[in-house]
Amino acid sequence: MTNRMTIIDGLHGLVEIFSRAVFAIERLDCIGHSLEVCGLITNLALARNAITFLEKRSPLAILVVLLPIAFLLINIFSVVASWLNSADNTMPFRYSLIVVKSS
Repeated sequence: MTNRMTIIDGLHGLVEIFSRAVFAIERLDCIGHSLEVCGLITNLALARNAITFLEKRSPLAILVVLLPIAFLLINIFSVVASWLNSADNTMPFRYSLIVVKSS
């Protein structure tokens, strides 16, 4: 129960909004692992830099052909590392909330 309370405390703004609207959080789930989010952000940064290289006609644009391999390796590493690591709710990619109207 402590872990769930920590998550709700971290989402204090949402809890406050729901309580003002006379709703109560029945269930809160974190979806995704922080290592998966790290891989996602790394892939986004690489893709953005590749677009910049192409727009500026940089000599580094030739490295764009390596991006699919880099994306694959980063994704595999992120997923395997998240499986090997314990559950972590530090930085999920999304929260799933079930709220009910309070009486």
